[in-house]
Amino acid sequence: MKKKNRKLKKIIIVGAGGMGKEVLWTLMDINKVSNVFDVIGFLDDDKKLHGKKINGYSILGGINWLSNKKKIGCVVAIGDSKIRERVVKKLKNFNVSFPSIIHPSVIMSEFVTVGKGTIICAGGIISPYSEIGNFVFINLRSLIAHNCKIKDFVSIMTGVNVNGYTIIEKGAYIASGVTVRDEIKIGKWSVIGIGSVIGNDVKPYSLYLGNPGRLIRKIKDEKSRPKL
Repeated sequence: MKKKNRKLKKIIIVGAGGMGKEVLWTLMDINKVSNVFDVIGFLDDDKKLHGKKINGYSILGGINWLSNKKKIGCVVAIGDSKIRERVVKKLKNFNVSFPSIIHPSVIMSEFVTVGKGTIICAGGIISPYSEIGNFVFINLRSLIAHNCKIKDFVSIMTGVNVNGYTIIEKGAYIASGVTVRDEIKIGKWSVIGIGSVIGNDVKPYSLYLGNPGRLIRKIKDEKSRPKL
């Protein structure tokens, strides 16, 4: 574990599940290249996890642990787009910041913009003139081709290929191994199932699955939303 340094940016990982472990790995690899972050630990509202450790870092409590803290960065390590949005809204009640976390192995053009609170994991490739919004999660080995627009709270899982000029609207969830043809629009809060191939536009609030991807059903409310 790195020696504490007042000049480092204090950061805490919100979410102590699998994605939290991946984010910790990303932060540790960033610090190997250039010592940037002082990782304080984890927060999770699951009380059963409180007091446990992940790779030596403690799960300190729930979100309310931040109530008397100042100048701490938060990275929200939650894969489900809807839950991530709810957690971010709660966190904005505290005195925290939302740095973007990009693994050192990511290949990204200088002509890419990335919003706050976004996470891009190891092996990612982000091509020129793409725009990545706020609180986006791009998991391992995913490709975002040129001129794509990825809106806020989008989740892109492992090994996804998004071809050029594609627009992914707010909160969409793209499962592992999905391939998206160029010039596609994926509607907000839609869900694309694992391994699907998307050759046509995806309607908002809808579940798509298969090769070729087809509409399975509408997502009318939280009960009809697939478990992610």
